[in-house]
Amino acid sequence: MKKKVILAAAAAVSFSTTAFADEAVPAIYAGIESGYDHVSVKDVASGNGLAYGGVVGVQQKLADVFTFGLEGEVTGATTRRSASDAFGDYLSVKAGRDLAVSLRVGYLVSPNLLVYVKGGYTNARFSIDATDSAGASARLATNANGYRIGTGFEVGRGKLRFRGEYRYSDYSDLKFQGVDTGIETRRQQVLAGVIYGF
Repeated sequence: MKKKVILAAAAAVSFSTTAFADEAVPAIYAGIESGYDHVSVKDVASGNGLAYGGVVGVQQKLADVFTFGLEGEVTGATTRRSASDAFGDYLSVKAGRDLAVSLRVGYLVSPNLLVYVKGGYTNARFSIDATDSAGASARLATNANGYRIGTGFEVGRGKLRFRGEYRYSDYSDLKFQGVDTGIETRRQQVLAGVIYGF
């Protein structure tokens, strides 16, 4: 009898741990995120601002402690940098919306702590306004394609989880109407977010 009680208790603990681990990895999730945004445009300007937006994802648990999934994001930014010189030349660089799709691989350190790495495609909107000392002005507004890599963690119990993430995006040279401008653009972000599993 005692042996049966011990086996039943062990089975209950095992089931509870498995269920809890499954809760830590929702198959579908969505959330909001916000944080620091830094955009550098080589030989032109760089600026800091606030990034904000939303994320949705799907994932699957593998071998009990690993996760693999796909994540999509839509973010905006307040990032802008303006500069002028003694000759009256003026330049302004502004970052706009950012769309991204990434593959994500995670490791469950514990049922309530997930660490992960991600990588994928990003498409961002940039606007550059310039005015020279003679009053002539020009504007470059373009969508830039690039790649994104990042790393982060999620903590929490059940469906509600909190996340912190760093990511680097490289858009290479900006193009205007299909012509390479030679302006190299990079982006770094540190974001915090809240996600909910379904």
